[in-house]
Amino acid sequence: MRQLPPKLIIFFTIFIDLVGFGMLIPIIPAYAKTLAIDAHVEGELLGMLMGAFSFMQFLCAPIWGRLSDRIGRRPVLIVSLSGYSLSYLLAAFAPSYGFLLLTRALAGAFGANIATAQAYIADVTPPEERAKGMGLVGAAFGLGFSVGPVIGGLLVGYGFMAPFVAIALLSAGAAGFAFFFLPESLPPERRGKEPPKSLFNFDKLTMAWQHPPVVMLVFLFFLVTFAFANLEVSLYYFSSRRLGINVEHFSFIFAYIGVLGAIVQGSLVGRLVRRMRELATLLVGLVVLSAGLLLITTVHSVPQLLLVLAPVCFGVGLSNPTLLGMISRG
Repeated sequence: MRQLPPKLIIFFTIFIDLVGFGMLIPIIPAYAKTLAIDAHVEGELLGMLMGAFSFMQFLCAPIWGRLSDRIGRRPVLIVSLSGYSLSYLLAAFAPSYGFLLLTRALAGAFGANIATAQAYIADVTPPEERAKGMGLVGAAFGLGFSVGPVIGGLLVGYGFMAPFVAIALLSAGAAGFAFFFLPESLPPERRGKEPPKSLFNFDKLTMAWQHPPVVMLVFLFFLVTFAFANLEVSLYYFSSRRLGINVEHFSFIFAYIGVLGAIVQGSLVGRLVRRMRELATLLVGLVVLSAGLLLITTVHSVPQLLLVLAPVCFGVGLSNPTLLGMISRG
């Protein structure tokens, strides 16, 4: 049987992973309300649900990364996808807010496999093609965001349990796909030989902080990610309270965001980097993103919201893969 291109398999794996994540973003605020949370602190509790996922991703990404450096990318991707599936299956039967919060933390811990997927792309991509390779990862993000919310909006009509079960099945399918079709990208001779002294490599972290350009790139990546994560959490409340948008319609807004992100990261990043170089592409992305976020505060209708979300998606789509490509080369 003809072997599938590794990049295509990684793309599909991330795509399925992000379909699940994209499904959940539009419905988690409404789902949380069914668990009898206090309306006076509803925003704070929702922020904790989203924050638990992101915090555990931040905490566990270096752990998965170090483990993948030692045993290879493939087993880490398979195990993390399997755990991701389990976390959503548990969330489908959450009896309380606290239990749901725990499942979100588990999902974040296992969802930190995206960094390993990016390392896989770096393994199989020449240095001069890194930004384009990371753009492929970004396109998988964008497509997952575009398909996921639509599916979530349709499935929520069958009850809040349905999207969670669907995510669990999709993630399990992605794990199976990786198990049967994904080759290892890191040969044994390139893996770490010494067992790690701890889960975190503080020596390498210290070395990274000794390189001001790397510190600046990481800080910029943090700011871009922080801005978009804040948008994910706050956009539902902004849309529902100012524009009167319900869960089903809000799902299509996130689908729109995903489509724009996929177009930018899948087809424009590589071309712009070749024409403008990475630094210029990054600057354009940051300026456009900032302008788009400021314009959101002026929105008073759905067409206006869709219009101003375009520069936000364009800015994030240019900035993230370009930053990742620059960071990967140190």
